[in-house]
Amino acid sequence: MVNSKKLKYSFKNILTYAMQYGVVLGVFWLFKYIFMIVWDVYDHLWYVYNVLNIGTPLIYYVLVNRYRERALGGIMSYKRCLAFSTMLFFFASLIECIIIYIHIGFINPDFLSKQGRIGILILEQLLRIFSEPTQSVNVAKPFHLASNAEYIINNIYVSTLYGFVLSLFYGIFVRRKRPDLN
Repeated sequence: MVNSKKLKYSFKNILTYAMQYGVVLGVFWLFKYIFMIVWDVYDHLWYVYNVLNIGTPLIYYVLVNRYRERALGGIMSYKRCLAFSTMLFFFASLIECIIIYIHIGFINPDFLSKQGRIGILILEQLLRIFSEPTQSVNVAKPFHLASNAEYIINNIYVSTLYGFVLSLFYGIFVRRKRPDLN
């Protein structure tokens, strides 16, 4: 039988470090998102934003290694890596949502409708490339565009899923077993 005190402590430990390190990753995402906001004015900043996307897996790798070394004494299981990483990305996305809310609510309220129009244009171009009738686009046009709240909740979901998927790969390299179990 699993010791419930040990399990509670383990979860609290993961949660505490995920929140602390989630702030670090979230502030990086907040900084990165500023380039997306300014991209409307200066097109060249889109490239900076895309280059900064490389920073997420690198910062994640550093944070998960730091968690393993400082909190766990260098020993981490694959499951613990999955749990920590999922919570880390969840808390980081909560911080990023602050800037997203400011952006789509106050700075550029037309952002979501603009993205919807761009999506329809891309769909039209793809249909032309594949020689499909463009009536399919007319079916897609009246669909509901996401509200601000839906967009923000979707961002939290996607970021958390990204963390989970990334941890499936990184967990293989980050985990370490106790020497006596080998």
